[in-house]
Amino acid sequence: MTKQEQLKNLFCETRYLTAKEIRAAGIPSQTITNLCRCGKIERVAYGVYALAGNAASETDDLELLAKLVPAGVICLVSALRFHKLTDENPHEVSMAVLHGSYTPKFTYPPVCYFTFSGKAFSSGIKIHTTNGVDLKVYSIEKTIADCFKYRNKIGLDVAIAALREAVSQNRIDYNALWDAAKICRVSKIIRPYMEAVQ
Repeated sequence: MTKQEQLKNLFCETRYLTAKEIRAAGIPSQTITNLCRCGKIERVAYGVYALAGNAASETDDLELLAKLVPAGVICLVSALRFHKLTDENPHEVSMAVLHGSYTPKFTYPPVCYFTFSGKAFSSGIKIHTTNGVDLKVYSIEKTIADCFKYRNKIGLDVAIAALREAVSQNRIDYNALWDAAKICRVSKIIRPYMEAVQ
């Protein structure tokens, strides 16, 4: 099997590959350069590649961000959209990063970083694999608690609507929501809304 065939096989498993992942598979950097020049693969962001002509998917930006910021977690309205709990279509992806960690700068996809620390960052992270890319996204309950915490930035109406939608879809665990609310220090704020929808 040639290096080009080997690389094509890797792309059968995932939409995006980093240069590091390609080199780890034993494919030299020169092969990447040659395939870019002849238009078989394309560099979609610094150090991230895809097969040329790949059809776009609804989660493209999230998948690309997962490669660019592997320690980041999709949060707030972007997580609501991923969980299909809002019709909001933010122009940038909301991503949580651990306090003190490096946040890379790039022009695409547009991203807005939110700094979380301790349990507020580490709790409620779920891994969802889409098109071969592992996405870190906060659980429904943690996302709703975060939305109440950041209500002044995203709007209290967005948080309330997401809670109602999760309840109407029967996709909420009230104990997990209460735990997340305590971690996010919004238990007093969220309590009346929880009582109203139960």
